[in-house]
Amino acid sequence: MHIEDKHTYYVYILTNRNKPMLYTGITNNLATRLTEHQENIPLGKKTFAARY
Repeated sequence: MHIEDKHTYYVYILTNRNKPMLYTGITNNLATRLTEHQENIPLGKKTFAARY
């Protein structure tokens, strides 16, 4: 079996300076996913990454 559509996935770890928390995630588009995390912060969304 030959699979021509190759998918690349990234496992990422986020943290911040103020709280010793680690957030882990997986995505196939790292740049877009990190931008989504950044956009949630000023919106005050109740996501784990936005809170910490």
